[in-house]
Amino acid sequence: MPGNDRHRFSANGTLKYVGVGVLAAAAIGLAGYALTHHSASDLAAVAATYTPPSLPGGAASSAPSAQASVPAGSPAPSTAATPTTRPTVAFVGDGYAESLDASSPEKGFPALVGKAEGWKVDVIACTNAGYIVSGDCGTNYAGLIPKIVAEKPSIVVVTGGRNDTPQSQSTASAANSFYSQLSSALPAATIYAVSPVWDSTQGPLPLGVVQSSVKAAAAGNGATYLDIGEPLRGHPEYISSGVVPNDAGYAAIALAIEAALPKQ
Repeated sequence: MPGNDRHRFSANGTLKYVGVGVLAAAAIGLAGYALTHHSASDLAAVAATYTPPSLPGGAASSAPSAQASVPAGSPAPSTAATPTTRPTVAFVGDGYAESLDASSPEKGFPALVGKAEGWKVDVIACTNAGYIVSGDCGTNYAGLIPKIVAEKPSIVVVTGGRNDTPQSQSTASAANSFYSQLSSALPAATIYAVSPVWDSTQGPLPLGVVQSSVKAAAAGNGATYLDIGEPLRGHPEYISSGVVPNDAGYAAIALAIEAALPKQ
């Protein structure tokens, strides 16, 4: 699979792809993307017709509010909105997190979830990597921890794990070590472990072993496990080539993550 050189855009934005190993750093300026809550039958349409809504708390009022009169010579009251600080959120994962085969980075699930939640998103991902296996960047998830910590995120969303199915029996130890190191390095951060997913076909039995291992490792290290089910299963139209999602597939994953996130 390709690396993320194709993710080079302007540096003024809210979605950033962090260089990992042999992958070049890339900062992405978002032209506009959105995630809205749709039924499963609407997912393909969602992927094709993104429109940017106002961020939470940023919608303009439809009617002017009444203002008290101001004595002559008095300074006019400030009408400037109080700026809202968006949390920095690191999305960690494999090629799915890199949004491989998406028509643009804005249509990958990190961007979609980030827009819906009002997050500033950093993507630290390595194609073909997992909790055990090293990816195209030359390391597994544990090797990404310095990059994650360097972004100083207040929230970390860890995805992937399907690449570990050939070594599923060893996932428990590797996942536990990863979440232990990550939680120690970022003690104040909220960490979410997203359940590993398969593609449009039925996942193999070892996938269940990996899912259970990640769930246990998250619970044992203070992370919250997000069970998002199998949003791609039974939907070959969500796959671009091989096992990689297209825009509709990434929209389905984003919707599943959104549904699983704790409601504020």
